[in-house]
Amino acid sequence: MKEEVHFERYLFPVGAFPAASWLHPDSVALYLGKAELSLSFYDEKFRPVVKAEKPGRYGAVIRTTSKDGFKIHRFTTLYALDSPFYEWHRAARSETGPCGEKWNKYQRQEACRFLADTTRGPVDRDPEAAIFFAGLRSMKKNSFPNDSPRVRDRQWWIDFKRFVLGYAPAGKKLKLPARGGKSVTLVQVDPLRAGFQQGAIDSIRAICAEWAEKSGQPHVTLIAHEGAIFFHEAFGRLESGLPAGLESRMWMASITKLLTGILMMQFVDQGLVDLEKPVLSYLPEVPSGAPELHVRDLFTHTAGFHWHDEWASDWNMSLENQLAHCRHVCRVGERLKYNRMGYAVAGKIMERLSGSSVPRLFAVQLLAPLGMKQTFVDNTYGSCMSTAYDIALVGQMLLNRGKYGSKQFFSEESLKLMLPRAIQGVHGRLIPDWGIGTVWLGGCGWSPLTFGHEAASGALLRIDPESRMILVQGRNSTGPDYDQYEKFRDRLLMAAAHAASSRTGMAK
Repeated sequence: MKEEVHFERYLFPVGAFPAASWLHPDSVALYLGKAELSLSFYDEKFRPVVKAEKPGRYGAVIRTTSKDGFKIHRFTTLYALDSPFYEWHRAARSETGPCGEKWNKYQRQEACRFLADTTRGPVDRDPEAAIFFAGLRSMKKNSFPNDSPRVRDRQWWIDFKRFVLGYAPAGKKLKLPARGGKSVTLVQVDPLRAGFQQGAIDSIRAICAEWAEKSGQPHVTLIAHEGAIFFHEAFGRLESGLPAGLESRMWMASITKLLTGILMMQFVDQGLVDLEKPVLSYLPEVPSGAPELHVRDLFTHTAGFHWHDEWASDWNMSLENQLAHCRHVCRVGERLKYNRMGYAVAGKIMERLSGSSVPRLFAVQLLAPLGMKQTFVDNTYGSCMSTAYDIALVGQMLLNRGKYGSKQFFSEESLKLMLPRAIQGVHGRLIPDWGIGTVWLGGCGWSPLTFGHEAASGALLRIDPESRMILVQGRNSTGPDYDQYEKFRDRLLMAAAHAASSRTGMAK
């Protein structure tokens, strides 16, 4: 699974395509056998070609067969230049792009930013360079949140698989969140006029300030009750040395998985996905097995993927093929072992059914309709950068059972399917309960019905349907002392619960 196909160049002159080989041929011979590479090339309009007739994007499809007969596929982006690389490098800083077309200010800025990264080594031998400039060529401006040259390249491969390999999306199109009715929205309030006690607010503030000072880690904390934001403050200093602010974007890490669960529940709610169906129902190249691999297994960390490496990403264009190759060693349902690969595979299912990339799905199905203007997320498992307020919008939508304002993201029935539930493994019940990007997080004064997701960065998301309360803390790190982090977290949760329970009246 780790082995890569390596091209001698990824940016190359118009003419013959660069040669390719396995990066570690001795390992390949040991595990896969002879596995000689067969290459096919396609231009940007998906037409097969034998050489690069003109500058621009090309896609390479690499095929081989393992000694046990498995058909291996890999996909690589290449980019042809019509001038020597040093001339093209200079052109990237001018008004004209490498293929003679006039570039706008956005494209020039992006090209200069990419070329300014001196850690990359020779750019023409960097696979990311071809991906970047192939995607950049198709961009005139950012057309949606999360848009980037890399996202454009990802969409090209999704379209390629659809039109060339026959990976057709579902007949029923995924709909945008619908309008209808009203629900609670978040409103900033004066805590004292809204019935909160000054002592309770002071206690929360003191805990947050001490936490930032002792850990050396900045954070932004937001707490809302019945839609009333009664605490929203920033503490500590960012790496830049500037004070953290309410608009500071923090790494939400695996809270990304909860956002992916929300995306999937839109597919479920609209009848495009059944969580209890085998994965092969949506990715036919993935073989069946015993026990069968179901969609729900991808989200509950019971698919047997815990041994994966960096290749297990939804950015890997050959992930479906690699899953098919390793399916026989995935012990489905034997234990619950946290991993990211299940969410990456779920992303491939959503891309296959919709014909749209995961970053675009996030943008149009969640970020834009929910008003998450400060959020960036481009994978299914850990890339989310966001503000405490934007994540609180997600929390309130889930507290409203799938609705925010006049937008219905999914039904109350689908929310119930999303919540954690007991998991029956092949050898008995697995611990803990897990849902579709959700886990129970009660305690410290919060009810047993509290759910959300934890994060490697220490970012917090708690949603309590019983007390109608949300807590979000954006942060980039737990700090060097995890025991200290846990103690401050628990103190904050208890102080927030006390503030809500001691609230007098409901005037807002």
